[in-house]
Amino acid sequence: MWVFQNTEGGALNLDRFATEVIRPALEKAGVEWKAFHAGRRGVGAELRYITGDSTAGRDVLGHATTQVTEDHYEPRLPEAAFGAMKQLEAKVTK
Repeated sequence: MWVFQNTEGGALNLDRFATEVIRPALEKAGVEWKAFHAGRRGVGAELRYITGDSTAGRDVLGHATTQVTEDHYEPRLPEAAFGAMKQLEAKVTK
């Protein structure tokens, strides 16, 4: 299932969708356009936080190796920080 799906169930042309729908809506709301790449980085980082490794990020973002995901789409935090964030999240969501 695609996040942005066309009427046939395939991937929507995101450049066209951004130009015709997203950007005008953001302009109307007075919100600055950040482009899709910022969202990709956010997804890579969030999947790392959730799963504890880079495999899901690699697969979702379509990278050939987890090294690409780690080097370019995840924040540079030590493993202890990831563990601590998971513990904090558990306490906050209760």
